[in-house]
Amino acid sequence: MCGIVGIKYKNKKAVYNDCNILPEMISRIIHRGPDAQDYWYDKNGRGCLGFARLSIIDLSSRAMQPMWNADNTIAITFNGEFYAFQKERQKLQKRGIKFRSNGDAEVVLYMYQEYGLEKTLFLLRGMYAFAIWDKRYNDKIILVRDRMGQKPLYYQVSQEGLIWASELKALKAHPVFNNVIDDSFVPLFMMFAHIPPPYTPYKDTYKIPPASYAVYEDGNLDIRSYWSLDYRNKFKPDSLKELQDQFKAILDDAVSIRLQSDVPIGLFLSGGVDSTCIAQEVKKQKSNIKAFVAGFKGSVCDETENAEFVADKLGIDLVKTDINQTTLTDIDKLISHLDEPFSDIATLPLMKISKAAKPHFTVVLTGDGGDEQQGGYINYELPEMFSSLLPFNLRYLIYRVIFNKFVNNKIKYGMRKRLVPEMKVINSLEVFHVTDFELKRYKDTALEYILSLDARHRKKTDNLFDYFLSYQHEYMTNCFSAKTDIATMYHSLEARSPLMDHKLFEFTSGLKKEYFYENFKGKQLLKNVLKENFSNQFLNSKKRGFSVPLMDWADSRFKFLKEIKNNIKSDHFNYKMAWSSYVLDSYLKVNRI
Repeated sequence: MCGIVGIKYKNKKAVYNDCNILPEMISRIIHRGPDAQDYWYDKNGRGCLGFARLSIIDLSSRAMQPMWNADNTIAITFNGEFYAFQKERQKLQKRGIKFRSNGDAEVVLYMYQEYGLEKTLFLLRGMYAFAIWDKRYNDKIILVRDRMGQKPLYYQVSQEGLIWASELKALKAHPVFNNVIDDSFVPLFMMFAHIPPPYTPYKDTYKIPPASYAVYEDGNLDIRSYWSLDYRNKFKPDSLKELQDQFKAILDDAVSIRLQSDVPIGLFLSGGVDSTCIAQEVKKQKSNIKAFVAGFKGSVCDETENAEFVADKLGIDLVKTDINQTTLTDIDKLISHLDEPFSDIATLPLMKISKAAKPHFTVVLTGDGGDEQQGGYINYELPEMFSSLLPFNLRYLIYRVIFNKFVNNKIKYGMRKRLVPEMKVINSLEVFHVTDFELKRYKDTALEYILSLDARHRKKTDNLFDYFLSYQHEYMTNCFSAKTDIATMYHSLEARSPLMDHKLFEFTSGLKKEYFYENFKGKQLLKNVLKENFSNQFLNSKKRGFSVPLMDWADSRFKFLKEIKNNIKSDHFNYKMAWSSYVLDSYLKVNRI
């Protein structure tokens, strides 16, 4: 895992001293790559590349970046992991390619040289954000982000040219950066607890969306998508056993390729189905493994007991981290570190547990992705009930009418959710609704985005369950992936998530909902994998999300949250929204906005 930055000027002669600018940009993201840093400057002043390295595969200097091909016509800076890259390396060697390193970045570099971009992206399996500088085509720049959005990539285009970086704070170090706020991000953040791509808080500054790439040529930037899930094409296995065997084979492979590392690997274990499944499969392949769990002693959010049970059952050494000691100083550190407002409260305990794990490991495996993959967040009975009462098209018509006609909040929030189940999943965190915004410019921005969001997922399916699944997948790539990256990379820790393997999502998106549910109990594919070691009572116990006891904290140490909640009049305002309000206000103050 690493940090990348780059500059490509429109004009051949730049007026900036990049020898000072580039190291400053890298210094702001040094937590992403504390092991080594390096730079390349175009001799004609057309731009430069910077790299901060967190050494994971091939710890030698031969794997350092920026990295060039043999004839120095193509360069790459690569952040992330291309899992099981050795297979492609062998194929390239048969074509006569001679490698200088044993790392994955050089393999991607030569795949691009030999196969072109589209085939390279099709073959990549992993998490990554990378930049390619191609001198063969008039210094063309290509920026790529992985399918699941696990690695971030920001950019800004101006009359001067293009600048890009793994984090927004690095962009802000360049003199050309437009530091003007675009306050239309506010309703998006307050609705979703994050700012969905491509938006950021600043004008002319954007995020590359997941599963997308950007091509910059002759001063023009073109964004394209290279992958998406198809929920319409369903297949029926010959038997449930065949289905389970296929799923298990992909899962085993997803775990196995994420265990490849030249540095120590550990686990994050909550005791829930997802992390337990990963722990069980890792234990089969790696006998000596240590796990970490976040504990809230005396709270309903405490995961220690379940994690201890799982660790004991599987023979895994467990380290408990007390998250109850979270203070206002911890909150201030988090907000000061944020590139943009982000208020998934689970970021706090994840940062704490990442700090505890870092002295032991450089890489951890997580259980992220299981719920989004198999509908774990979906209230099964309610969508089914509405699906039988109202056709999808009629619900969609009601949905549009509510957004376009009742913008003065005449319909109570709870009634809106009951009328249109789609609204329930889009507002799954019970955050602000578009009709809660009084300022017209806020309302227009929110309305435009949320209608486009609905249309995008509606195109993928005419089935309510798959609509939910499709949206949860997008929410995962935009919010949960960001949360994990923020929390782990703050402490220079690489997080790998086997259940976010795109091949698993391709497989499960082709299944009907009946394969995920048994007696209204979800995620049966994952639970069946665990039945060899765990009872149905354990597998079907009440789900706990990874979070914090926010209400308890608001009553004790963080009473400002209660004050915020009491001061805002709304029929559905809650502590999560109070936390979002505090994060937004603090972010604006920290950044002097």
